[in-house]
Amino acid sequence: DNSSLSIYGLKKFYSENLQILSEILYESTFNEKSIKILKEKQLNKLRLNQEKGAYLCSINLRKSLFGNHPYGYHLTEQGIHSVQREDLLSFLSNQIQYFDIYISGDLPSDYLTQLEACFPIKTQGVSKRSIELPHLSASQETRNAKFIQSSIKAGKRHLTRKHPDYFKFALTNELFGGFFGSRLMTNIREDKGYTYGIYSTLIPMNDVGYYIISTDVKGDFEKETIAEIEKELDILQNKLVSEDELETVKNYMLGSFINSFTHPFAAITKFKSLRQQNISLDFYQTYLN
Repeated sequence: DNSSLSIYGLKKFYSENLQILSEILYESTFNEKSIKILKEKQLNKLRLNQEKGAYLCSINLRKSLFGNHPYGYHLTEQGIHSVQREDLLSFLSNQIQYFDIYISGDLPSDYLTQLEACFPIKTQGVSKRSIELPHLSASQETRNAKFIQSSIKAGKRHLTRKHPDYFKFALTNELFGGFFGSRLMTNIREDKGYTYGIYSTLIPMNDVGYYIISTDVKGDFEKETIAEIEKELDILQNKLVSEDELETVKNYMLGSFINSFTHPFAAITKFKSLRQQNISLDFYQTYLN
């Protein structure tokens, strides 16, 4: 959906940091030696990840949910090898050099004038491909005797921030598996001791969201863990939440939200998400209400 490039610096170095950022965006040459070194680093990183059950599990989940849609893509050794210098130069020119700028913090009085001098306005914009989501495929299971733990990721396509039920679902998810005091954590970590942590998360992207329940457990407890997840889902569907539990979750969410605005860098992230998904700025006030 999007990518971003961030730079943090002191007010007294504002001009110098803008120059650095401008050079990266407009003067990058991608010399062959640097590309070779970067490829080697990425290949080593990928090979390490491929030895991790949680990484393989994430790949398989997204392949099941999104197939050949870009949301289902993942990095491969062939993909890394295939990238050429010309690809990078073309991508920089056609995709990266059309961008929005977000800035916050303690700024010099002429910050806008300096910005305009370093970053000429381009209004053409980046064309967005429209790619239809494929039908869902069956769930996948990967077994390997070298893994001591089982990585469990259960997920489905779900709503985005624009859906009318988004706020209700956000609260429901927080109660179910969104924070350390959630039902999943209380049952499967605190009571059963099957895992160090288990969470559920909604990932709302531009075209579609997906909901995921994720944990790593000792292989001996895999079936029991899945059974307890299903049990908690059943309770959530069939028994009303108590007023005390609901109030606890609401207070936690309000506190977390307020804390997320305590510094200027976090505020940028909040509003950038709305801008990129074409959502009204009153979104967060509605969230609080």
